[in-house]
Amino acid sequence: MVYSLAFANLIFAVILWFSDKAPATRRDLGQIGLPHALIIGIVQICALIPGASRSGVTMSAARFLGYDRVTAARFSLLLSLPTIAGAGLLKTLDLVKSGDATLGADAIIVAVLSAGLAWLAIRWMMRWFATAGFGIFVYYRLALGGLLLLALAQGWIAPSIS
Repeated sequence: MVYSLAFANLIFAVILWFSDKAPATRRDLGQIGLPHALIIGIVQICALIPGASRSGVTMSAARFLGYDRVTAARFSLLLSLPTIAGAGLLKTLDLVKSGDATLGADAIIVAVLSAGLAWLAIRWMMRWFATAGFGIFVYYRLALGGLLLLALAQGWIAPSIS
């Protein structure tokens, strides 16, 4: 399991690096038609590979299809919304059914603050992608994959996690 995490990080880092170098010929979400949306959506299957990043693979696919970094990141974010909303709704329903959650003022304040901070983080990331690209994520994934392989080679961690 740990080997697959290490190699997935290394492989997807290289894919992300090449996608970041791809020329951008499209800059608008409105240009993502059904064929491209299906391709990018299907690529999400790669996120089932341990160590793969759903947002990384969808942004890479969009970049290879010619979209600029910001458009690729926006579309990747939009693709995540149904899953995030569905998971949040299911968890909320579970909590309410079990009686463990009361939706008082504290819960509402936390929800509003979380949404506001998420919005600020997304705005910052979009500005980052407009100028800096995916390089920092490539380096992070390369470092993580390399460190995992080193830890495996040195016997610091076991090849499988139970």
